[in-house]
Amino acid sequence: MSELGGEDEDAGVRATAVTPDLWPRFPVAVRERLLADPAPEVREALAKMLPGPQRHLGPPPSAEARIQDPDPAVRRSVAEDPRAPAALALRLSRDPDDAVRLALSMREDLTEAQRSAIAYVVPHGYHVPPRWIVERGHEPEIARRAAASGHVLLRRSIAMQRHLPSDVVERLADDEDFFVRLTLCQYSDQAPHELVVEMYAHWHGLMWSGLRFHPNFARPGLARYVDHPNPRLRHAALDDPDGGPDLVMQLIDDPDVGCRALRDPRLPSDELLRRLALPGSARDAAANPALPPETMHRLLDLAGVAGLPDTR
Repeated sequence: MSELGGEDEDAGVRATAVTPDLWPRFPVAVRERLLADPAPEVREALAKMLPGPQRHLGPPPSAEARIQDPDPAVRRSVAEDPRAPAALALRLSRDPDDAVRLALSMREDLTEAQRSAIAYVVPHGYHVPPRWIVERGHEPEIARRAAASGHVLLRRSIAMQRHLPSDVVERLADDEDFFVRLTLCQYSDQAPHELVVEMYAHWHGLMWSGLRFHPNFARPGLARYVDHPNPRLRHAALDDPDGGPDLVMQLIDDPDVGCRALRDPRLPSDELLRRLALPGSARDAAANPALPPETMHRLLDLAGVAGLPDTR
């Protein structure tokens, strides 16, 4: 296969070769031919990877022609290309394809007025953050600019940064967009406690339970939710590090939280042993790490589990 597949006769093979790992290994001439490749599969692969290739080749010589290409993936590659002049890219502001206009609206070199003049559509679900934020979002001025943008996807993108200036965290934590606030909690250890608890209580998407393990989640005072109508907040009450046996006892018969309360080592030992003898609670009580060792051994014997061999 010539030049790692970049010059293969099969367009599918050429498309497969267009990856961030292989691209730097191609000679410049091969990259230029791939950028001008008419095969839809190759164009689509390039559009997904651009503007990465431009760092190696400089501005594509056919940018003027590419903004008139019938394939929206090719036009989108110009909209995303930081080496294409903004004045040229802005000719796509009325492009019929939603993805082209959206890509254009997230260019770094646009003013907020230019962004707002583009009729972009924010899609549902996950979005890929623009490369300039991925690569330089840790820079304070880039972070502040994105966090102050009227473009919600730029704010969601900067919220993915692990480390942000405290003023940016404060601004994003108060953002009007639910997903900006949620993204901040999912990615940043700096997200404030109250916001993390709010997202834990109200987010119904994937990985909602993981917010319990955010470093700012467990704080004294969560016990105030012990009687809250939201079962997630009653779960949160058990994460109060200052909560004691009384807190666990309040939740042990809760239909939503009781199983976890039975496994909580703060459960009084006499109650733990009592629950261990009840059919409806024995399984969870047996998982409580506060069970006395002799009780654990007795349970293993009843289950027919052989003890560890004597290695002495």
